Amino acid sequence: MSRGHLRRIKIFLLLSGLCMCNLIVTSCSEKIDLYSGGDKLTAVYCLLNNEDSIQYLRIASQYTIIGDGTVIKPDSLDMTVKGDFIAYLSETTSSGEQKSYHFTPSYAIKKDSGWFPAEALQVYETKCTIIPNTIYALYVLFPKEKRMVFAKTLSFGGGFHVIDPIIVPGRKINLFPGEDFYLRYEPLKNAAVYEATAKFLYDDIRDGLAERKEFIIALPLKFNDQTDNIISQRIAGDRFLRDISRGLKKDSTIRRRPVGFNFHVSVGGQELAMEIRNDLDAASFSNSDYSSFENAAGIFSTLSHKRIETLPLSRFTIDSLALSSLTRDLGFLTFDEINKLDSIK
Repeated sequence: MSRGHLRRIKIFLLLSGLCMCNLIVTSCSEKIDLYSGGDKLTAVYCLLNNEDSIQYLRIASQYTIIGDGTVIKPDSLDMTVKGDFIAYLSETTSSGEQKSYHFTPSYAIKKDSGWFPAEALQVYETKCTIIPNTIYALYVLFPKEKRMVFAKTLSFGGGFHVIDPIIVPGRKINLFPGEDFYLRYEPLKNAAVYEATAKFLYDDIRDGLAERKEFIIALPLKFNDQTDNIISQRIAGDRFLRDISRGLKKDSTIRRRPVGFNFHVSVGGQELAMEIRNDLDAASFSNSDYSSFENAAGIFSTLSHKRIETLPLSRFTIDSLALSSLTRDLGFLTFDEINKLDSIK
């Protein structure tokens, strides 16, 4: 998954140490030891992409932080899986036969900067084109420990089809007060959750030089209840202008030129939807309540993406940004001002 995508689709690869805590209370002391030693659970993360011929696996160990979690960070030794293991996908064909695809270390993916140490990022890959509506199993075997980690999932029933937005010659986006914009997709068999992110693109122009900027709009998650003929998500025109007015700073030294929208839509499988629902459940005691695996923590599911880039804005959308009482102090150019600027070039 790319950064910024599905930002609410959080896969908790590293479990809280609370799940294996022992409470120690003695008659002569009121101290409670919330953390004690024990065998670490393996955390596994694998999302099958039916639009890629290479599948990836992330594997790590759980960690425990004692103290201020905003300051104390996990050490890479705490997160690295110790010992040899064998990891492979098993594909059950329509005839009942099984094919195996073994994972090997991957060096193609570079870790984004962030909280977790890069040296603990154990990523593996295998060449495997996902067959629609097929059962896949993931095995991680630790021979010396005589231990097996196992999970299975059902692949999507086909390709992910976006109905709207699509690039059509002459089509432009209308998004202003009284006019909303809808994203629509065909329901995908065996899919359970949809997420879309819209990026509003604009140029900051200062002293004749333009710098491309983007404003991200994350839409609420959409869970498929299996009864929808069309999956839809809405961007409200009124909300769009309010968000822009709150998110951009006034600057009298720049003019802003609206450019268009990029869209990134993701669809996930049943297990991924269950993990997300668990994460959103405020009544849940721990984010580790759900796991796809036996004898491990993590997620094994399906995930697919679609990107639609640089959809232009209509004249009404451009003028609304320039003239609305909410955004007129942000320096957006009107449609006529943009045409005049282009004619000078």
